[in-house]
Amino acid sequence: MTENVAKNIAKLIESSMGLTFQPNRFSEYTKQLNSVIKTLGYDNLDAFYAKISRSNNSLSLDEKKIIATHLTVSETYFFREAPAISMFKNKIIPEIIRKKNGSLITIWCAGCSSGEEPYTLSMILKENFPQLSSENYKIIATDINPNVLEKAKNGIYTQWSFREMPDKYLKKYFVKEGNNYKISDRIKNSVIFEFLNLASDPFPGESLKDEPIDIIFCRNVLMYLNHEIIKKIAQRFYNILNDSGWFIPSQVELNDEFFGHFNKIYSEDAVFYKKEKNETTKLIFPFSLNKTDKCIVKKTKPIKDKKSFESVNYNKEKENTFSNSQLENLFSDGKYKECIEISKEEIETGSNNVFLLQTIAKCYANTGEYEKAILLLDQLISKGGSSDDIFYLYGTILIEQNQIEEAKAMFKKGLYMNSEHLLSHLMLGNILRIEGNNRAASIHYRNVYEISLKIKDDDLVRVSGGLNGERIRELVEKYIKH
Repeated sequence: MTENVAKNIAKLIESSMGLTFQPNRFSEYTKQLNSVIKTLGYDNLDAFYAKISRSNNSLSLDEKKIIATHLTVSETYFFREAPAISMFKNKIIPEIIRKKNGSLITIWCAGCSSGEEPYTLSMILKENFPQLSSENYKIIATDINPNVLEKAKNGIYTQWSFREMPDKYLKKYFVKEGNNYKISDRIKNSVIFEFLNLASDPFPGESLKDEPIDIIFCRNVLMYLNHEIIKKIAQRFYNILNDSGWFIPSQVELNDEFFGHFNKIYSEDAVFYKKEKNETTKLIFPFSLNKTDKCIVKKTKPIKDKKSFESVNYNKEKENTFSNSQLENLFSDGKYKECIEISKEEIETGSNNVFLLQTIAKCYANTGEYEKAILLLDQLISKGGSSDDIFYLYGTILIEQNQIEEAKAMFKKGLYMNSEHLLSHLMLGNILRIEGNNRAASIHYRNVYEISLKIKDDDLVRVSGGLNGERIRELVEKYIKH
């Protein structure tokens, strides 16, 4: 009886709050639910469910708040996910300042937890954009857990919250109190904290009296909600954003099924979403497959580029005169044309052509010139310049062209060269899952999980777009369970 009651309560929580619970963790969920009912003052689950039944199977606001304190995880820290922070500082805010021309900039941190994320954004604005006064921008921070909101409003943090934050911010914007640090009032007062249930409450920007939102941060939140609610939330995010507004999820939450109406922007070695209806730029990324993809095979016609690479001398020994790191910075900044021209000039000097040609191919791929990218990758492979990363890049381009079978072959070739190429396993798992071959998909997902165990939680996964070991494991665990 009690187990059935617990399952019924789980369904109600999912429908009203969006929180989902996996069957293999049901015993853990039941323990958490028992803590909930004790806090609410009920003797057992049956008594709580009887009360809910008398209330037309609905939960009160206070009940939702208490449930959230027990059933949600709120682990975060300042300056989390460096690619998103860099993108915000170096590209998004300068672009919005130019477009807004002095009018109010509105930022929403949806699922702000204990406040580190919105306070990080506020410090970046204070530190790097002196032309902005406190009247020029508004930061709204919301969460479903009242306990973490209270901590955020207090603004007191332990040393653990600062593990990724540059020292200059700690010295400038915090005061030491015993073993902890308190954020300065000028940062604290720049953020508005509010309780909000993403599954059911009105969003900032939805009321006619509200300003449209310019940037939405919602990281490591949606992954805990059910699919139908995520779809609804994603559409509501899109609706409240200004034209050319930005949506910043975590890199483990990228999914065309949910966010296909946004345009994808690849920068800072990561993926971001933008509301820009006329944008046609396409993107390569391992987590963008959705169930509607069709396995259509298209033949690629060679394109004659202005610069022919047929006669290139593939000298792997000579170093570039223009350093690899400088090229990588240009690529991360989205300066693809400049990156291509410099790479071509370096090739003429006999520099490290494998790296340079791969860089040019990546630039073509990220501007949607897939056939040019394939032409270069074919030359690299034919001249003995192949590698697991090159086959991985080739496979992701083929997926963008719906050449699914050819893409699978490329990922397999990469795995032949390196059986522990984590993202090739992940891509094959995604394709096989979409094709309905769940057994084969699970083998690749388990390979991803086992390989990821060799990676520390905070260490970045190579060519993953900013994902660390912990996030990769969280992602693939969900796939394995499903």
